[in-house]
Amino acid sequence: MKNNRIVIFGCGGHSRSVTDVLLSTQNKLLITYVDKEAKEGETLFGFPVLKSLEFADLPFFFAIGDNIQRKEMYEQMGSDHLISIQSSKTHLEKDAKIGKGVFIGNFTHIGTQTKIGNNTILSSGSNVEQGCVIGNHSHIGPGAVVSSRSALGDQVFIGAGATVEDSISICSNVIIGAGALITRDIEQPGVYIGRPAIPMQKIQTS
Repeated sequence: MKNNRIVIFGCGGHSRSVTDVLLSTQNKLLITYVDKEAKEGETLFGFPVLKSLEFADLPFFFAIGDNIQRKEMYEQMGSDHLISIQSSKTHLEKDAKIGKGVFIGNFTHIGTQTKIGNNTILSSGSNVEQGCVIGNHSHIGPGAVVSSRSALGDQVFIGAGATVEDSISICSNVIIGAGALITRDIEQPGVYIGRPAIPMQKIQTS
């Protein structure tokens, strides 16, 4: 990193997880947070929080949990100086392919022959097994499991503790609720909850 400096966009809950990993793996970092809701004089972990910043060619990261907002930032700013952040407590197989702007939290497992798309979050304790493909701008929640040879599209959110069974395909723009169990392919965007998971709209109209 240039002069040990990094710019982090976002100052919500996810930024705390990101900072925790950064500070545990890098020495003498100089972090600047950028958040449009920043208050004058605000700090986080002793580092300044600003509403805007001219940062030129400094490395940066999107610490934003919401897939849509994170995608918009990615498309607006590009990825030339976007970095990925990986915990030292991660188990990552050597042949796994990781995109740009990916966050890999503590105690995450990423199996052999996996592909993780750009700007994606793998939260603490998540498990992406061998042969899986995770799309761009997606988010695998804490303790969630994506079983072997499954494929997730872009902007997919897998809630905390949810399980995707082997060889499942999930289309783009899908939200899986916390603790859900996915036993069959999902071909339509929407929100799915339950064990086994079904579209939330079916529950609301029943």
